[in-house]
Amino acid sequence: MDNVIEKAPHECADVPLCPAFNQLILAIARDLMPEGWDVIPDAPDSLEELREYYVKHGRVAVNVESRHGCTVGDPEVHYAFRAWHDLIHVCNPNEAAFTLDGEKYAANAHREEIYRRLGYTPEATFFGALIEIEIVAQNAHVLRLGYWPEDPRAFALRWLHDRGFEAPRSIAA
Repeated sequence: MDNVIEKAPHECADVPLCPAFNQLILAIARDLMPEGWDVIPDAPDSLEELREYYVKHGRVAVNVESRHGCTVGDPEVHYAFRAWHDLIHVCNPNEAAFTLDGEKYAANAHREEIYRRLGYTPEATFFGALIEIEIVAQNAHVLRLGYWPEDPRAFALRWLHDRGFEAPRSIAA
């Protein structure tokens, strides 16, 4: 089976799994990209196109049609997350290729940034699990089964349950 990841065609629920995660995503994305990011139709599809866009515009571009993320449930936060994620791809093209291994690298880079900001706390560990779902688990699902999870929110909740994750009381909704 091909190890190259294609775009997810789905929309996710409008309710975030963790509002504190959303706040952190926005803070990190704004800190790392104070110039912002572009949310456009026809955003780059390949790593090469993504890097070319970044060089030309000094910003990453995310696809407006990707809609909501299953762990964030808010378009603005989803676009911020995708921009942060794509910045990792742009800055690490050899390690963060558009493959499952590249996505694993990117997920680890996300977690490292979260741990840098929050320390090795229960909150950071839970946020790391949400990163794993959003970046690695769904992509592994499509590579294994040939399609994206039909209900990404249910997929995320099941993934968390199966691995014994619960939101720490300090961030539980």
